[in-house]
Amino acid sequence: MYVQINYYKSQLMGLIQQLRLRENALLLEAGFYNSQVYSQELPTQNQAFINQISVLYQNYGLDSIEPYQLSVLAIAQQCPYQGGKAVYEARFLSHCLMIVLHMMTIAFV
Repeated sequence: MYVQINYYKSQLMGLIQQLRLRENALLLEAGFYNSQVYSQELPTQNQAFINQISVLYQNYGLDSIEPYQLSVLAIAQQCPYQGGKAVYEARFLSHCLMIVLHMMTIAFV
């Protein structure tokens, strides 16, 4: 019974690893296609930038997008009618970054 549980556990871990590899490959592919978007329209430019930031966030966490905080905030402060759907995503990311910065401030006090 114990051997069987270990067998299924190792099978499950192998499947999880395969899914993670596939997810990373898909995120890289999405990043490639996202970088091919060139437009003069603000919503499209915003969405391309937020997609790039989202891929960084999913792969490496909040610390990886901290250098882009001001750019994300600039998009978050736009009118959604002019800036597009990316404005809502930028507001979420900006809020997450603000929480992290607040926590870091508390930690240093």
